[in-house]
Amino acid sequence: MSNKYVIEHAKSGRSNCRKCKDPIAKDALRWGSITTRDEHDQTYWSHLGCVTEKQFTNALESYESLREIPGVGDDEDILGQVDQAYAATQTSANFDAAQKAQEKADKGSHKVEEKEAKAAEKAKAKKDAAAAKQAEKDAKAKAKEEKERAKEEAKAAKAEQKAAAAAAKKDAAAAAADDDAEAEDDDDEPIAVSKKRKNASMKPAKVFREGNRKSSRKDAIAAEEADAPCSPAAA
Repeated sequence: MSNKYVIEHAKSGRSNCRKCKDPIAKDALRWGSITTRDEHDQTYWSHLGCVTEKQFTNALESYESLREIPGVGDDEDILGQVDQAYAATQTSANFDAAQKAQEKADKGSHKVEEKEAKAAEKAKAKKDAAAAKQAEKDAKAKAKEEKERAKEEAKAAKAEQKAAAAAAKKDAAAAAADDDAEAEDDDDEPIAVSKKRKNASMKPAKVFREGNRKSSRKDAIAAEEADAPCSPAAA
């Protein structure tokens, strides 16, 4: 027999439960697990309610039934308490099995949730990185556009300034030309007046010369006529 067990009422209140460590009251039903060392038996006591399913299973492997466990025998009261404790371990075992299954399922679900959370976090990080990259690209494009606009505005301002300078230069040249024309008019007017006066002063002398020329010619013709011989008709 590989396992030895015994069930009895505690003879005193000095023993402690091997499982819960609490004292076992006198006359309370207790479960004894017997081990042999160096040909000496050592009994470890437990409350009947602290007996595990494994201990009951081992006892049933060693004995034909719970009634066969030493200390039970024909005592129906003891047998009833032992059956009740055994049933409790079965319920507890089922509960433990169900709890373990639930824990396993929860663990699997937790792993799934954790995996999904990591996937979502990764997707979010990727999306944020893409958004940041696009924002940087947009900022560069905007900066380039503003630079081109500033360049065009500077070019337009320079052209406008150049046109204004050319117009001012043209106006200045026109004004200078007008001043020169007025100055030439002022210089020509005295010359014309003095020429007119000269012509006026020279006119009497010319008339006198022309009169003298005509008179001299007339006198010359008269002289020629006087010197010419008389014709027969005239004689």
